[in-house]
Parts: sequence; structure tokens; C-alpha cells
Amino acid sequence: MDSDAVRRLALVYARGCDRRDADGVAALFTQDGRLAREPDLDVRGRAAIAERIAALSRYRVTTHFVGNHLVDGDRGEVYCMAYHLYDDRVFVMSIRYQDRYAETGEGWRFAERVLIVDWTEDRPLGHAPA
Repeated sequence: MDSDAVRRLALVYARGCDRRDADGVAALFTQDGRLAREPDLDVRGRAAIAERIAALSRYRVTTHFVGNHLVDGDRGEVYCMAYHLYDDRVFVMSIRYQDRYAETGEGWRFAERVLIVDWTEDRPLGHAPA
């Protein structure tokens, strides 16, 4: 297991979400990879994952901060604070990702990424970007 390579996946995923690079994010998954969040999201395959990530475009700006990342064998747990700006508000999510990794001909990829939302907050934005 290349811990640095799988930790990099989480960082590139966050950047891809924030830069609206849905195809780039999908490429971080195995061909049959799974992205899920109970109870309302369970998609498989790169095309479906790209479609789901593209839905982030409904927000003006997103910022995903990746925190603690524990790798144990082919599994990992990643903490993330995600900020989603819309209208004059910000929607904040405290997320834990439960990951399963697989080594492929393309390098290490997510075989599965399950989002667990620990809490959310929706509040007025103090200063909106221009």
C-alpha cells in the first residue's frame, strides 16, 4: 500500500470538486467504483460519478478542506469540512469519507467512497465574493 498515493487521492478529489472537474474526479475511481451517501446517493461507474460531481455546479463556490486521514490496509477514513456558497448563504458540512482503495494499471484509485455527514449548518454569508 502506498499511503502517500492514497492520501493524494483525497486531496485531488477535493480540488476536483472545487474546480468543477467532474471527469477528473471520476477518473480517481476504478472503472466500476462506487460513490455513496445514505440514504439518497449510491452511484457506480465513472460516468455516474462524474454526473453526480457535476451537480456541485449549482453552488457559486465550494471549498473542501481535507483533514485527518487514517489509512489502514486498503481502507481509509478521511475527515473533511466542506463549504458551499449559494445566493447570500453558506452551507457547511462536516464529512467523514469511508474509503476503499484498489491498485490499478492507472495507479491507486477509489474502489468505494462513502460519505457520512456528521453535521451541517446553513447560515447567512458574512461577505459574498464578487
